[in-house]
Amino acid sequence: MITWSQPHPEMAGRTLAEISSAWNVDQLEAAQRLQPAGAIYHSISEDDMRRILKHPATMIGSDGLPNDPMPHPRLWGTFPRVLGRYSRELHLFPLTKPFIR
Repeated sequence: MITWSQPHPEMAGRTLAEISSAWNVDQLEAAQRLQPAGAIYHSISEDDMRRILKHPATMIGSDGLPNDPMPHPRLWGTFPRVLGRYSRELHLFPLTKPFIR
């Protein structure tokens, strides 16, 4: 999904497939027309995400950029999603662990 585009700000919130279809061009041409731009990429399956989050050595981080004109939602949504969905709702890991010396 496109989060921002300098030459085409009206395309924010739409997928590259939607934009290329609306413009009647292939996705490469649409991406080139949108530049400079930001986007959200989905690259991991839900099953893999759950398997990884169950592992006791897993750490959570975010690479959201606060100075983007339209910051990626992971800037402010990573930790609420992980703690709310995966810990509180799905019980993949506890919110707290006992202190062990």
